[in-house]
Amino acid sequence: MVPERSRRRRRLATLVVRTSAQGAIDTETWTSRGERVLTLPTEQATRPGAATATDTANATMARQLLAHAHRARHLLADRAVLANVQSTRRVELMQEIQRMRGVMRTLEEQIEVTTRSLEAMERLVAHLQRVTDLVREAGVLPTVTRDAPAAAAAAAEASTITASTTSAL
Repeated sequence: MVPERSRRRRRLATLVVRTSAQGAIDTETWTSRGERVLTLPTEQATRPGAATATDTANATMARQLLAHAHRARHLLADRAVLANVQSTRRVELMQEIQRMRGVMRTLEEQIEVTTRSLEAMERLVAHLQRVTDLVREAGVLPTVTRDAPAAAAAAAEASTITASTTSAL
């Protein structure tokens, strides 16, 4: 940002810098040009369970964006605004408002579907975890190795060979 250089007012620009440094960070410094520099820590690496928090934040952000779009649409559709716009622009403005309404409906539907899908996925993960725990407790959980596909192919071959020798007898 460039500082505003007027006689009456002088507003300083602010630069924001993100750093991953641990420990004491000098959060506010000044450059030689008089710009304030704020240093903020970067977000830490996300844990596997933090993905749902991010998804929830994204859904919240989308809902807030839709709320702002609704407010903008209502503002643009206000009669006082339409009365002060030229007739050629008024038709164009109304068409744009109608297109905004359609896009917002689509986005609302997509947000609802995505939210339901995320909730269903979270429930599925919980059910799968319960099933895995029950199978482990029963002691029937098969051991998984890196050569599992090769072992499965060898077992299938062995059963085919056994079946063919049995039928030959």
